Amino acid sequence: KFLALLHRALATNGTVRIATDDTEYYRQIMRLVSESSYFAAISDAAPATAMSKFEKQFTLDGVKIHRLALRKVSPVT
Repeated sequence: KFLALLHRALATNGTVRIATDDTEYYRQIMRLVSESSYFAAISDAAPATAMSKFEKQFTLDGVKIHRLALRKVSPVT
């Protein structure tokens, strides 16, 4: 349901970037996206330039940050 809502909110070909330190959460997102026709993973996406204070601290602490960029896929009508 979340991916459907996100799909509706994004403009045509819109993108969303996801970053998490939780490996299991990242795996769940990847599974949901792979089973969905709403989004395609962007393999050559430029790295994010903005980081939250948590991401900055986790990175300094050596915690792996999992990143994913998704592009909205519009259905063929």
